[in-house]
Amino acid sequence: MKKPKRKNHAGRQLLASLVLVGLATGIFIYSSYQHRDLRAGKPFVPKEELPLATQLTPAQMKEDLATFEKQLAQVHPATAGGFSDETKAALEQAKKSVKSPKKVSEFTTILNQVAATLQDGHTAAVRLSDRQIPAQLRYIEDKLYVKSYSPPQPAQPAENGEGSENEEEAEPATDEEDGGKSAAADGGQLQPGDELVSIGGVPISRITGRLKVITPTETGRSDSGTVKNSGLFYRACENDLLRESTLYAAGVDTSSGTVAVAVQRGGQQVTCTAPLADPAAPSFSYTIESGVCQLVLPYCDSGKEAASFLKEAFGAIKQQKVHTLVVDLRQNGGSGSDMTALLMPYIDVDNVKQFSNTVTRYSDLAAAQLGYRLTTGSALTDIGLQKNERQSDLLFTGQVYCLIDEGVYGTANDLAIALHDSGAAKLVGSDTAAASTGYGAPVSGQLKNSGICYRISHQKITRFADSDAAALTPDIAVKITPQELASQSDSHLQAVWEDVKKQK
Repeated sequence: MKKPKRKNHAGRQLLASLVLVGLATGIFIYSSYQHRDLRAGKPFVPKEELPLATQLTPAQMKEDLATFEKQLAQVHPATAGGFSDETKAALEQAKKSVKSPKKVSEFTTILNQVAATLQDGHTAAVRLSDRQIPAQLRYIEDKLYVKSYSPPQPAQPAENGEGSENEEEAEPATDEEDGGKSAAADGGQLQPGDELVSIGGVPISRITGRLKVITPTETGRSDSGTVKNSGLFYRACENDLLRESTLYAAGVDTSSGTVAVAVQRGGQQVTCTAPLADPAAPSFSYTIESGVCQLVLPYCDSGKEAASFLKEAFGAIKQQKVHTLVVDLRQNGGSGSDMTALLMPYIDVDNVKQFSNTVTRYSDLAAAQLGYRLTTGSALTDIGLQKNERQSDLLFTGQVYCLIDEGVYGTANDLAIALHDSGAAKLVGSDTAAASTGYGAPVSGQLKNSGICYRISHQKITRFADSDAAALTPDIAVKITPQELASQSDSHLQAVWEDVKKQK
């Protein structure tokens, strides 16, 4: 029986909040909370961003780059002892690059090449108002395939014939760059299993190549026995490649609001026309079938709607006598809120084991947004085991599985750690994009001249010492194939069903 989806908007607001891992049972050594006044914090509210094609002068970029450098130096835990040689080299190269005029798009890339040296996926220059092709992708053996395509209904044409805000056309790819290939057939809409060849005439390899130079390395991942790319690179290809800012930076003309996408389908190359649209708001949902409940959490939220959804879902789980719970976190990037404290009380474990400690770095930026009284220095918070305050009425006592993949990051990764390390769930899927011990709880800002927004982690979060693997790895590994995408089957759920049968 399928329950209707409950709308619950993650939004695209960049407001970044403190990761809620230090609960009341934590033992404080130099507790950051001793120096915090929640009433004093003011959320980051961005001003309107400039079009990607806007030209910036060297003087404007020099000032903004200096601001970005200062904030990285003052906010990020990795820079408390000074910049690494790699970061210093990237900054020197950036200072050379801004000596000639650049577009906002180009300057964003320059900033991200610097940020990437901190090896932290939370820290970056970001685009808030970013349209995208409404599709989901999967990166398999160095190729990108369509998992799903959901065009907006109905399509919204631009008013008065106007297209993208980026009126200046991006430089198109040459025939040589496209390998001399052109798609002669009309492919209609994108379909699951389509292999991407080019977008707007720009080869996919050129777009992924640009992503690679601005993507940090938190974890490695192997497709064929050799680590070739970081988990975050896979996540970037699957989640960021279809964004207008990424396509424009790679040379795709986005001014019309639609782009031509060349794909391989059924042994031939065809062309599809896809719109650029605002991302659809995700929503929580659950399905119950044959005693198995799939709880789909596409983002993380700790608010009243999320609490209400979980109460409804676990009420149905109890009523329908579910014996197996599948927490589906695939492609969940976290969204800034930790759901651990909401979900774990429904799970039958004594204690929640997630992180051993956090290091909080104080700065003017963090103090302004989070209400810290201190603006310099750092504090170590010892977390330890957290007592699980079980739900007395809706406690689930059956088998729990958690589906993960390279799209899992941020607080979603934190939730998966809690489920696994507390002994509550088996992990099914592939390595997540996040380092188990890494940075987080970003604070945000906006550069004066370019209007570019950025976020910078201000905490380092450490997983328990006896489970400190570099990445969160599955107990049951699952490898997705292009054939699975085309048939729209689900190997993750199939793996769960097979394991359930073994337990009987």
